[in-house]
Amino acid sequence: MSRHVHLFPLTEHVLWFAPQGLKNSIEQLEDVQETFNFRFTAFKILQSSTPSDPSLKDKWNELQAMINLVDCCRKDVLAKIQGLLGRADTLRDLLVLELSMWQDRQRRACLGDVCDTSLQQLEKWYTESAEDLFRLLWLLRTLDELRQKITYEGDPLPLQLCQLKQRLQEQMSCLLKRC
Repeated sequence: MSRHVHLFPLTEHVLWFAPQGLKNSIEQLEDVQETFNFRFTAFKILQSSTPSDPSLKDKWNELQAMINLVDCCRKDVLAKIQGLLGRADTLRDLLVLELSMWQDRQRRACLGDVCDTSLQQLEKWYTESAEDLFRLLWLLRTLDELRQKITYEGDPLPLQLCQLKQRLQEQMSCLLKRC
């Protein structure tokens, strides 16, 4: 019996650890945003109650530093998502190639060749890839909720989030059509 060697030795959930790291980054972003929101609200109250307070300028500078941190965290999260989508593209291409090789083995088996025609591993890889993409979709939705809480001039989320969702949905559609 001929033994098929897979093109790529996938391990459990190839992308899983990366979305977990992304989830942690989004949680950190959420914490930074909540802190900013709290301090901004406190600043507004202080500003309305004591508009001539000399510490207002320092507090304003602290708020500016915090919004810069929010912006940096958002850009970092977006870059991680871009990287994950690139990895998912590569993985999908390998899965499609592996599927093609399986189909070729099926044809050879029909002609009497003895070869591995098991679908178990391929099914597992497709399932795990789809699960990872759905996890990423959930994280994008979480990020969109954060975007709705705080927006600012030059915010990268409104434009990039829409593009990333579209790219992810295309990947999901392509993967699901192939399996």
